[in-house]
Amino acid sequence: MEVPAMVQGFDVPQVMMVAVPPGTPAGAQMMVAAPSGAQFTVVVPPGLPEGGAFQPVAVGAALVGGVAAAGAAGAAVVSAGVAGVNSAIKMVMGPARLHGIAGMAQMLESSQGVKIQQKIHGFEAVSGGCCEQSNEYRIFGGGADAHGRDTLLFNAKEQSGGCDRVCCKPHNNLLLHINAHDTNETLITLERKGMKCNCNGPRQCLFCPILGEFCAEEMIVHEGLVQGEPGNINPATKLSLIRQPAPLGGCLVPTLEILNAQDQLDTKMTGPTCFGGWSEMCCDSTFVVKRDDAPVATIRHLAPRDCGEACKALCTDSDNFEVTFDPSVSAMDKANAIATSLLVDFMFFEIDQGLCHVEGNVIYCTLCLCFCAGALVPLNCCCALNENGGGAPAAPETAGGAPTAADAEPLLAAPRAQLLPIMRHKMEHHLD
Repeated sequence: MEVPAMVQGFDVPQVMMVAVPPGTPAGAQMMVAAPSGAQFTVVVPPGLPEGGAFQPVAVGAALVGGVAAAGAAGAAVVSAGVAGVNSAIKMVMGPARLHGIAGMAQMLESSQGVKIQQKIHGFEAVSGGCCEQSNEYRIFGGGADAHGRDTLLFNAKEQSGGCDRVCCKPHNNLLLHINAHDTNETLITLERKGMKCNCNGPRQCLFCPILGEFCAEEMIVHEGLVQGEPGNINPATKLSLIRQPAPLGGCLVPTLEILNAQDQLDTKMTGPTCFGGWSEMCCDSTFVVKRDDAPVATIRHLAPRDCGEACKALCTDSDNFEVTFDPSVSAMDKANAIATSLLVDFMFFEIDQGLCHVEGNVIYCTLCLCFCAGALVPLNCCCALNENGGGAPAAPETAGGAPTAADAEPLLAAPRAQLLPIMRHKMEHHLD
C-alpha cells in the first residue's frame, strides 16, 4: 500500500517524537527542526515523566488515518522518519543538558582550560574597599565564539553577610554558587568555612600561622544548589573537600589538599613562596595541581597584559586566572581545579592592603607577600612623611643647631616693639 506523500517526505512536523531534557517543566516551549531544515516551536504537554518523549499534536486527522491505513510498510517508514527527526532535533537543540557536576562536565567536555575573570564593582573601587561587595566571577572556556571572543560558560557569585565581608575580609564565611550561564542553574556550590564578625564562625584564626585545623583554610564542593550557614550544612551533597594541611600548611610552600567524597586524599596543589604585591604587576604566579607526580591542572594568576588591565590591578582587587587541564583528567578534577583557583584568590590575592597604603606618617609599598606556615608576611619598603607631607623633617626657624630653649620662645614670638622691655626684664631677673 502506498504511504501518503506527507509521511514519506516528512515535510511537515506532524509525525515525530520530541525528547525532553530533564528538568524541563510542562508548558515550556522548545525549538526543534524537521529534516527539511524547517524550524518550529512545540509545547511540552503536562504529565510527561522527566526525560521522556512525546509526539506533537497533528494538524489534522488525515495524517493519523493515512499512517494507520499504511500498515506495516507505513509503520516502518514512520519509524525511520522518527529516527531522522530525532537526529535533527539533536542537531538543533544539542544533547539534553544534565544537572549538577554532570552538567558541568558536559559543558567542559571540549575545554582544555578556562579563564576566570573577577568582576569589578565600581562602588567598592571608589570607596577604596571600605564598602566591600560580594565577589563575582565569569568563567570562559570551550573555544571562541563566532566573533572570536571566549565563550562564557559559568557565572560564580559569593553569598555572604555584609557585616562579615566588611569586618572579616578576606577570611569571611561564604557560599559561592557556580551557575551555568545560559540557564542560570546552579551546578555546584562551594562552602568556605571562615570568620564571622560576632566571633562565632567555624574558623576564627585564619590570619595566623596554622597550628591546628581550627586555623586552616577549608572549602567544600557540593552538588547543585545548597543553602544554609557555612559550617552547618548537611554533608550529604559533598563531592570533595579542599583544605590546608595542618599544622604549618606546607611550611614555606603554600599547599592545598584535595580530598574525595570519602575524605581520601586525591590530589594536591602547591604554589610559590612569594606572590602578590607589586610583583603581580609583572609576573604570573603559578600553582600546580598533581596526583602523585602526574599533572592534573595548572592555575596561573595572570599579570596585567595591557594598560587597561594594569589600571584595574592598581585601582581594584579584581584578579584574572587561567586554568589549564591535563587531557586525561576527569570532570571532577576540572571542577576541583576551578574551585581551588577561587579559593586561592580569597586566600592569597584579596588579603593585601593594596600595592601602597599609609599608616600614620609612613607610606608602605608591598613588594610581595611571603608564605610562612600559613601566614602571609608582607615584604614592604617604606618612606617616612612629616605632618606637612614633605620628606625630611623641617628645620627650626632658628636653624642654629639645637632646638630653641623654652624660655627663648616668648622672645622670638614677640613683636619688634616689645623686644626692649622683655630684654630689660630678663637682664634684671638675671642680676637678681
